[in-house]
Amino acid sequence: MRGRTTAWIAEGGPEVVYRMVVPDDGRVFLFLQGDADGVDVDVHLLSGTSVEGGTAVQCVGRANAYLQADVAGGVYWVVVDSYTSGGVDLPGPYVLRVDFAAWDEWRERVVAQGVRWRSKLYPELFGGVQTVNVLEVDLERDGVEVRPVDGEGCERTSSMGRRVGAVGGVNGGFFASGCASVSLLKIDGQLLATNAVGRASIGLDASGQAAIQQVVAGADWPDVVHALGGGPNLVSPGAGEPLVDVTDEGFGFEAQRHPRTALGVTGDGRLLMVTLDGRTEHGIGVDLYDLGQYFLWLGADRAMNLDGGGSTCMYVAGASPDGVVNYPSDAAGERAVSNGLFVFAEPYDHPPRFTTEPPLDAEAGIEWIYDADAIDLDVDDRLFFTLAEGPGGMQLDENSGVARWRPAWQDAGEVPVVLAVSDDTNQVHQEFTLVVRASDADGSAPDAGPEDGGQDHDAGPADDGSRDGDQTGSQRGCGCGDSPTPGGSLVLLAILVGLACRRFSMKT
Repeated sequence: MRGRTTAWIAEGGPEVVYRMVVPDDGRVFLFLQGDADGVDVDVHLLSGTSVEGGTAVQCVGRANAYLQADVAGGVYWVVVDSYTSGGVDLPGPYVLRVDFAAWDEWRERVVAQGVRWRSKLYPELFGGVQTVNVLEVDLERDGVEVRPVDGEGCERTSSMGRRVGAVGGVNGGFFASGCASVSLLKIDGQLLATNAVGRASIGLDASGQAAIQQVVAGADWPDVVHALGGGPNLVSPGAGEPLVDVTDEGFGFEAQRHPRTALGVTGDGRLLMVTLDGRTEHGIGVDLYDLGQYFLWLGADRAMNLDGGGSTCMYVAGASPDGVVNYPSDAAGERAVSNGLFVFAEPYDHPPRFTTEPPLDAEAGIEWIYDADAIDLDVDDRLFFTLAEGPGGMQLDENSGVARWRPAWQDAGEVPVVLAVSDDTNQVHQEFTLVVRASDADGSAPDAGPEDGGQDHDAGPADDGSRDGDQTGSQRGCGCGDSPTPGGSLVLLAILVGLACRRFSMKT
């Protein structure tokens, strides 16, 4: 059953199957965009390709738009399926984003100019599993602005972020019933709320520089343009250990484990916006002393706590269907809050990158083929390939990236080759050396094509990051238990997680 309809959808339309190599134990993230205008596509994760009665039986997970699963290293299969109506296939275009986070290793992504999102899954930190998300903001970068946003009544953090066009942010200060703020809130010089108790607050001056200090109850902070209260203080300058001011700030939950949202400022002008999850299988939460210690490890000179618990939320635009990247602890999901702190910055123009390695051996008289692939995280960009350096007679299709060359026996030896891929504003090179062997002692070589020694390659997904899904192939079904799809077509493509895949978007 789908959210937009009350009728059962027969998912017997074409299917595209991607082979995915997971390099280590960790978590896989699949984000499928394509449902629109009466089109339905779904994503499945399989540990094998066995099919019984038209249904895949080695199903790890299935979702309409967003799927994540903890997996062991190995080979998996990502399936994008579609549906039929009145015997007509209705696959529609889609964009598939694939991401992977190994346990205990940082996963990083530049989300805008001067803004970096980092996340890490700890199997053991502060007594158990922890999931940490960090938004690292360069306050010295031109075009970067950080400011609070007042909720429209009770409003979710992700809703606020989308409403104001932020690239990222976190939930804000404490609030009473009805989401009235009891923490300092100042936006564009206008004082909207004050601290009910003197507590740690963050302020940003007219130049965008941040400071953390205690602001007394009922008071303004006249030296700053924007301010947001929270508390308690976690780290003070020069302190080699956490300094949690619970007595002065009137808190009593400092030694309890909870989901946490907090802010830190470094000596080199970076703002750290941090969430640690709790109360779920994704994290046991931390007390405030451990939270302060974590900010010291991150290099913060000052740090302060914000509202946490079920309010803890980090928003990163485009990173998931709703932008939420942590795991809110409420059973109902993300909680509506009073306000948040958000980042505004210029878009980052991601350079393309090659995702394949060329065959380095060639033989005289035998056609050498290299199907070069690349991706660009800006999925609207079209990529073009060029031959920057190569032997005479080598040809490269600028759209598909397929390079072909039939060396002669005179070409035996080492041959340098340089391919380039461009998105019109950024160009990246791939340099390699072909080793050409003569086929026999007298220097002659038989004529051979792909059918007798050459390579054959599929065209791969469309260059714009989408596929139309209307593929042909072996007649096998795929689904996770409740989506039998007899007659669905399969096309097999490859994903190497960590290196990306063929010209659809892979976020890393």
